Amino acid sequence: MKFFGLIPAGGIGSRLGNIPCSKEVYPVVRNTADGPVRSVICENLIRYYRLAGITDIYCILRPGKWDIPAYLRDGSEFDVNIAYLVMAHPHGTPFTLDQAYPFVKDHGVALGFPDLVCTPENHFEHLKERLLQTNADVVLGLIKISKYKSWDMVAFDGDKLHDIVIKEDRPDLSWGWAHAVWGPSFTEFLHEQIQTRLTSNNLKGSRADGSPRELYVGDIIRDAMKGGLRVDYVKFDEGSARDLGTPEELLRYLSE
Repeated sequence: MKFFGLIPAGGIGSRLGNIPCSKEVYPVVRNTADGPVRSVICENLIRYYRLAGITDIYCILRPGKWDIPAYLRDGSEFDVNIAYLVMAHPHGTPFTLDQAYPFVKDHGVALGFPDLVCTPENHFEHLKERLLQTNADVVLGLIKISKYKSWDMVAFDGDKLHDIVIKEDRPDLSWGWAHAVWGPSFTEFLHEQIQTRLTSNNLKGSRADGSPRELYVGDIIRDAMKGGLRVDYVKFDEGSARDLGTPEELLRYLSE
C-alpha cells in the first residue's frame, strides 16, 4: 500500500499571538548529534514521514499562508515531494484533511501535526507496520500525556481501545494519541462524515456536557469506532510529543 503524508496547515496560530509568519515555518534550532541545526517547526513532521518511507506529501493551506510553500517549495530540499491544496471549509482539522480526499482516497494516509516534536522519530514506521499486519482501519500512536485537559486521550477496556476522550477533565486517563495512519476505509468514512456535516450545517463537536466546541479528528475516529471500523494502536512507552504551538512550550524548546 502506498502512503501519503498530510500536513494540515489550516489554523491561524492564535495561541502563539502575533508572530511574523505562519507557525509551521517559524524558525527553530534543533539539537542533533552533529550539533545545532537551523530549521522551521514543520520540518520535524517532514522528517518523520521521510524516515517511514513516506515521501509524497500534501500540505493543506489556509488562504494567505503562502509563506509555507515559499519556504518548503516542492520538498526536494528535504528529499520528499510536496504538493499544496487550499482548504475550502475553515471549520477545523477534519474539514482541512478532507480537502485531500480526491488524491488519497485509494491509498494509505499518515497524519501528524506540524507543530508537534515527537519521539521516537520513526513512529510512523511502526504505525504502518501495525496497519498492514492487522488489517485495521486506523492505527493510533499513543504516548503518555499529563496535560489530559488539552489532549485527545484514550480509554481502554482491557487491551482494547474503548473510547476517545477529547480535552475533558479525566485524570484517570494517561495515554493520548499524537499521530495516526489509516487505510482507504477511514478516508471514505471521514469524507462521508464531512459531507454530511456540511449539508446539515453541523460543523461543531460537543463536550461531555453537550456544549459546542471545535470538531477534532478524534471526534471522527470516535465515530468510526462506533460505526464498526477497527481502530488499533501502538504504545510508545518512552515516547513524547511537545506542542510548539503554545508559547510556553515553544520558548522552552528554543531555550534548550
